[in-house]
Formats: sequence, C-alpha cells, structure tokens
Amino acid sequence: SSTRIPQPWESNAPHFNSDKPEQLQQFLDHMEMLMTIAGTAVDKKKEKLVSYADYTAKREWQSLPSFTAGSFKDFIMDILGHYPSIRDLESGSISNLNKLLDRFPNKRISVDDQDDLLSLVRPMQAQVKLLV
Repeated sequence: SSTRIPQPWESNAPHFNSDKPEQLQQFLDHMEMLMTIAGTAVDKKKEKLVSYADYTAKREWQSLPSFTAGSFKDFIMDILGHYPSIRDLESGSISNLNKLLDRFPNKRISVDDQDDLLSLVRPMQAQVKLLV
C-alpha cells in the first residue's frame, strides 16, 4: 500500500504561507518527500505542489514560466529564486542579526525572563554560526 498525501484541506497537510517565506525550504522539502513516497507522477508534481500553497503564492508560482514549460526541478529553482531572503537565512547576515534584535525594541530583559532571553539567544546563535 502506498502512502497517501493528505488533501490540502486536511489538518495534517503541509501548507505554505507566503507571509512566512523563511519556511519555504522546509515546505518544499516536505512536499518533495511526500510526493516521492506517494509515487506522485512527475507531470502532476507542480500542480500538486501549488495546491498546498496559500492563494497568493499559488497565483505567483503558477505565473512562473517554468510552471508551464519546465521540469519540476526548474520550477523549484524558479520558486526559490523569487525569495532572496532565503539565501540570507542559509548563509547568515548582519541584516538578519539586526532583524532579530528588532524583535526586542526598547525592551530590557531581566535574568528572571529566561523565556524571553532564550527566544533571543537561540536564533542569534544560529545566525552567528552561519556567519563565522
């Protein structure tokens, strides 16, 4: 028995929200894995992929030239090329460090605020590791 991909409306289905581009690579990885396990035909993969994206992303992705005339791999590369901030996430940047700090404007974190402190430290460590 082959694995079934959840329908887009099911609660356990993968979903891409265009307001959270930092989650795009994870979404694409999950969808590729699910489609491979389920044995999705190559000519159905693009249509399947866009059906799990929100309306904005679906409309944008369907307008890419590779959606109608390109391989699935070309389509994935085309999608990723339209989200330059993802490259920054993978390579790290001072800009990303500043964005993280912007989450805490004029806020003093005390020693007792461990949750707040750690919510700043975790992403900062990840960015610093990418930069060094």
